[in-house]
Amino acid sequence: MTLAADAPPRPGADPIDIDVKDFVARNGAVPEAEASIRRMVEHTRATAPHLMKRIKALIVQHCHNHAIIQTQRAEVLENIRREETGDIVWKKDDRGRPLPPNFREQLSLVLPHVHRRVYVNLTDKDEICETLTEIFVEFLLRLGESFVKFERHHNTLLDELCDRHCAEVNGIPAVDFVPVPEAEMKADKSVPNIIKVRLVDDIYKNIFFRIAEMHADSKGKLPDASREPTVATA
Repeated sequence: MTLAADAPPRPGADPIDIDVKDFVARNGAVPEAEASIRRMVEHTRATAPHLMKRIKALIVQHCHNHAIIQTQRAEVLENIRREETGDIVWKKDDRGRPLPPNFREQLSLVLPHVHRRVYVNLTDKDEICETLTEIFVEFLLRLGESFVKFERHHNTLLDELCDRHCAEVNGIPAVDFVPVPEAEMKADKSVPNIIKVRLVDDIYKNIFFRIAEMHADSKGKLPDASREPTVATA
């Protein structure tokens, strides 16, 4: 109020008076608050009488806030008591974490490269979807919650995962697997267009359910089919 005392009065800001004792009683303030309210009112009346309406509204707000806090405090104390006596037992939320919110969008950015590398190096083309799913599931499990988006340094990890999974499917030890040279991969005209075959949607759903199944296996529960991701049809 001291800082605002020099502000010019607003039109219609006629000074009012406040009966502190009656005001405290009508607004449910605790008796201990009367002295503080009285000081606020007297200070405002002496330094900025045109702000008496403002101080009245402010005090009412604080009285209501105090009442709400006291109610919440009682509820918190009751919950603490019930926890200590065992009436309330908090259970850990062990539901499987969903895929990152933007993962489908991010997947569409890197899948063309990963798919081409897998398609060119994989002997059995029928294993492409399964292999791609395994690659991205392992990628997400390695990064965990730290994943936000695909970064340039992720390309090395993705290439390593591609080569290792291709070697496994081809029946070759990973140390002996030699991928097709990069130039030949890019020049290969037999690689299908992943947009036309809607591969992004298929792989995204496969990843979702594979992670759900892995979580269910660890908890002895079945995956919740109702949590199937909604996939855009662009």
